[in-house]
Amino acid sequence: MEISSSAIKDLRETLKLEIGSNSSDKMSDDDLNHIGSFLLEVYRQGLKRRSVLKI
Repeated sequence: MEISSSAIKDLRETLKLEIGSNSSDKMSDDDLNHIGSFLLEVYRQGLKRRSVLKI
């Protein structure tokens, strides 16, 4: 899965606030794409589990 360049920019800004500017600046766009894809998958699985529990 490929996330958009604006999503990568937003993720970079969020990481700057959470872990510090030096760490997030060292990450490539490809690294951030993998992190963003992982977070989206975790969110998707959570929604999937919730929908099964509501039935």
